[in-house]
Amino acid sequence: MRLLNFCLVITLVLATAYVYEIKYDATLRASRVAEMRKEVRRERDAIAALRAEWARLEARREGQPYTLPPVRERHAGLMVSLARQEWPDLSSYNDPEVVWQLRKKNHAGLIVASADERRVDSLIAAYTERFYQDFFASAPPRERPVD
Repeated sequence: MRLLNFCLVITLVLATAYVYEIKYDATLRASRVAEMRKEVRRERDAIAALRAEWARLEARREGQPYTLPPVRERHAGLMVSLARQEWPDLSSYNDPEVVWQLRKKNHAGLIVASADERRVDSLIAAYTERFYQDFFASAPPRERPVD
């Protein structure tokens, strides 16, 4: 009788472990399906944007020929960093070559552009040190990408 009880307890423990494994696997697969659905949604949005652009090009072709914008002999540089400040103040970066500033919470960034490549290089070099002192923050990478 004791042997029978022992065998039943062992069988019950093994069955419980098997059911837990099935539940864990189902949960894992459900999270993967959710991630894949997000990815499909993003891809569909990208396809819709490309189709809209294609439609604009087609409409232009029927009404008037599509012409490329004029070529500019300019050089540019981009700087982006996480910032310690919630809304970093970029007002001191006011050289005429600064053509765009990033307005995003906890981020600092700008684009410099000039016809002179050396001027862009010197601004990027100078701004790199200033960005490090004024704004730089780091954060550990996330396990999963965030939208």
